[in-house]
Amino acid sequence: MTQRIFYGWVVLGASFAIIGMGIGTIFSLGVFLKPIEDAMGWSRGAISSVSLLNWVSYAAGSFAWGILSDRFGTRMVVLSGGALMGLGLVLSSQVATLWQFSLTFGLTVGIGASAFYVPLSATAVKWFTARRG
Repeated sequence: MTQRIFYGWVVLGASFAIIGMGIGTIFSLGVFLKPIEDAMGWSRGAISSVSLLNWVSYAAGSFAWGILSDRFGTRMVVLSGGALMGLGLVLSSQVATLWQFSLTFGLTVGIGASAFYVPLSATAVKWFTARRG
């Protein structure tokens, strides 16, 4: 007799991977700071301000996505956030000015990535009812 794996572990693993990709995308700006500075001619302070905007939009977006997740479900929120984050990354690769980078990476990627943490954490916790403490 084979014992089936508890589906909650699959949900937890997928949530962990998706949240890791979203957070990794946000932190990647620190890795690419020097190459962006060299290629675009922007100062480190200007590029870092885009990172600040990214984190602020991530924080604000988390509230909105959490509310939308309760109303429309986690799947729809995560798919929408993933599409928004992907669009922001594609558009960020085509920018020519700092304001465009602020709009695409700072706002769009930040808001898109914020769709992962709150909804997926809440969903994963719902699968584990025993010994929550």
